[in-house]
Amino acid sequence: MPPKKSPGITAVLIDAGPNMAEKDEESGKSFFEQAINTADWIVSRKLFSEDPENFAIIAYNSDPNENIIVTFLRARL
Repeated sequence: MPPKKSPGITAVLIDAGPNMAEKDEESGKSFFEQAINTADWIVSRKLFSEDPENFAIIAYNSDPNENIIVTFLRARL
């Protein structure tokens, strides 16, 4: 019997540092907003396709005194 295949994992790394607040001249959105929208797109596709793969969203370079969830929610508005 072949070994059981374990599901893979997709990890999305998002730089949450101050440099990501700069706005892109073409879109008018900050680089952070664009990263959040891309992560949202990836996660949505995985959920709707019922992909068995695990996923994680990891924010790095963030201010340890700021709640990263609040930062994500602000970027979504």
